Amino acid sequence: MAGDLLWLGLAFTPTTTPAAYHLPNRTAALLGAQASAPFRVYTFDAAEYDIKFKEHLSFRAFGAGDPAAQLALRETLIPNANVVEGIDSAGNFEPLLYRRYKQLMDAVNQMDLQTALRLLGMMNVAYILQPGELAGMERVDDGSLPTRVYRNPFALPRAWLVGRARCVPSGDEALETIRRPEFDPRREVILEGCSSAQTSEVSKISEVSADLRDLPIALHYRPNGVTIRANVPAAGYLVLADTSYPGWKATVQGKAAQIWSANFAFRAVAVEAGEQVIDFRYTPASVTLGGSVSGAALAGLVIGLVIRARRRHNSQGDSQPHERGGDSAHVQ
Repeated sequence: MAGDLLWLGLAFTPTTTPAAYHLPNRTAALLGAQASAPFRVYTFDAAEYDIKFKEHLSFRAFGAGDPAAQLALRETLIPNANVVEGIDSAGNFEPLLYRRYKQLMDAVNQMDLQTALRLLGMMNVAYILQPGELAGMERVDDGSLPTRVYRNPFALPRAWLVGRARCVPSGDEALETIRRPEFDPRREVILEGCSSAQTSEVSKISEVSADLRDLPIALHYRPNGVTIRANVPAAGYLVLADTSYPGWKATVQGKAAQIWSANFAFRAVAVEAGEQVIDFRYTPASVTLGGSVSGAALAGLVIGLVIRARRRHNSQGDSQPHERGGDSAHVQ
């Protein structure tokens, strides 16, 4: 069976030389020279499909094996080639997707370009990688790359501060609100499941400057967490353009803080004025429960093995012959 699968799948597993991965990626080098702060890239769904299945990964010839063709695919930064280059992407090539993320990206790909760019900018998408023309957008490449690189004029930082919050009762209303042209994510954040009373005190405080580049916010990512240091000019909300998902916990200055579902798919926490340290850590209850169950099962296994070993030792001891004492009869 293994031989049969190998024979059938051999044509769909093109090989190449290590040189294909040693050649410099010009797209990655260009993006690295353009920005120093964290950013994301994105390719619209229709263009992504054409790049993958019409140009590079046709089902008739599942990818060319020569280094030049492999490099051309790498320089588009899909599928998941951005990870190799250390570049973040708003695209996701996983089989299981978070529903909110899927809804947001579906909406982005069905909108007009300006509205889509505004929402992508809220996701920290600073560059659009697209093989075709995007009218009215600034190109930052020189035309020699296998894809065009456009600058998103609506790009926001990975984390920013706002001084006003608006409460909505549901995700549907949050999505509808952020799609409206009058919504300005630089000045307010849309929160779900809160009451106006919970945000009124912060909302009445003066708004944070709209020039977000001047606000000193430092991010340090680590596995399953991120620490943010911010000099907050006035009480408000820190918005993080990372997906909100059950299991995330936050602290502000070492104290537990509530994470709000912000702008439909992201996270926000309330902060006071001054130097603040905000820490997000992913510690889902399912992992804790699973670890406890696994630990209990392991402990039970160890205890069972110990009990079994003792019983075996005792049974072996009982089977040994015993010597008789001095009351043995003597034959004359």
